[in-house]
Order: sequence, then C-alpha cells, then structure tokens
Amino acid sequence: MEIKAPALALISTGMITAIGADTAMSAASVNAGISSQGESHYFNKRNKPIRLASIPEGALDPLDNNLNAAVKKCSENHWYLVRIAARALRECLECFTPNDPVPVFLACPEVLPNTSNRVHPSFIKHLQIQSKANIDLPNSKLTYTGRAGGLEMIELAFKFLDATGRDFVLVGGVDSYK
Repeated sequence: MEIKAPALALISTGMITAIGADTAMSAASVNAGISSQGESHYFNKRNKPIRLASIPEGALDPLDNNLNAAVKKCSENHWYLVRIAARALRECLECFTPNDPVPVFLACPEVLPNTSNRVHPSFIKHLQIQSKANIDLPNSKLTYTGRAGGLEMIELAFKFLDATGRDFVLVGGVDSYK
C-alpha cells in the first residue's frame, strides 16, 4: 500500500533579520557572507558573552497607535516581537492576498525557567492590529516551544487543513534575544 504524503506549497515568505529588511535582502547578505554578529550582554554557562546579531530599531515600524491601551499589559519584548512579526507578515502577504481571513499558526519563544511568558496570549490579535492583515483570529494558534515550534505548527496546520477543508494557513515563527 502506497502512503501519499500531504501536499505542502510554499506560496510566499517574509522575514526581517539583522542583515536584511526582507527575504531577498537577507538571502543576498547570507550569500555574500555578510554578518552583523557581535558580543551581546547575554552570557553562556561558561560566563562568556553570547555572540548574536540584533535587528536595528530603525528597521522596525513604530507600534500602531491602536495598541497604546494594551502596552502596559505586555512586556517590552512582546511588543518588539509583534513589530518583527508584523513586518514579516506584511511581506509574506504582498504576493498572496486571500479573500478570506487566514489562520496564523505562530511559534513563539519557549518559556524559560523562572520567567513568565515572553509573549502574551493576545499576541496574534496585536499582530493583526500592527500588520493590518486579514487574520482569522478564532482559528489561529500560538505555541511556546521555541525552535521546534515551527515543526509543531506545520503539523497542526496539516491537521487543521484536513479537518476544515480550508485551502490556506500561514505558518511562522518569531523569536529574539532582545
């Protein structure tokens, strides 16, 4: 018996990185061997500074005025990640504009011991406001599993598409050491 793999189509991408304001610029920088890594104020287990690259503050749009009332309810890092994800989401939707709201399945930073969630459960609602994207909020999902979260979200997306008969779901991830 032959097992048929589910179909997956990568329709578009969106990203912002320390070396590029969008997918094309980031890829060009990587291909050219460009890196903006430097020592950070974070330390590893051996008390050595961790090397990382941060997105320049000027590369991100300011927080949407409609989010002002919610600012005190969430961490500074939450809002930084909303701004990063909104920029990438807008790029992703530039070449793909569905008629119906699209569910967003988003992998967020893992919850570290002795810390609270870095990302508030209202993240996708805030992302919708910041990006002005047509997001299907009731069917969108967050995970707090860090790097492996992307794979988890892809699996959930397949299950969602199979169960609902929908054609599209947007899968992404956002994280930062800031």
